[in-house]
Amino acid sequence: MSKSNMSPISYKPLLLPRLIKIGAIGTFLLMSIWYVGFQARFIIEGPQVTLLPEPAVVSSDRVVVLNGLARNVTALSINGRPIATDPEGNFNEPVVLENGYTIMSIDARDRYGRAVHIERPLVYVPSDASTTGALSLSK
Repeated sequence: MSKSNMSPISYKPLLLPRLIKIGAIGTFLLMSIWYVGFQARFIIEGPQVTLLPEPAVVSSDRVVVLNGLARNVTALSINGRPIATDPEGNFNEPVVLENGYTIMSIDARDRYGRAVHIERPLVYVPSDASTTGALSLSK
């Protein structure tokens, strides 16, 4: 048998399948980078503490209950005393006020050693002095 003079068919791949493949890979890579950045935002932000609601500066109650939310925190303390949080990061802690002016400090630290320090002034005015508007030194 003799070979006929058939020329081989030259197949030139189309450009569209290549573009679709490159676009799919590029989209996957961009979405992967976005997802990693989105999940890393907690690590980037560091520790955050929010008091809900903010305590009143002047109080006629000796005990003030601090409620708040601590995010990205491994250690939390109020006036140097360690405070526990629930799994969502909520805390609820009573603070006993001294007579007169007190500075309440909240310290939070994350697992990378970054820290946040919050100070709030609190003034305890006994209820009998708060009704008259004057402080009495004798008692």
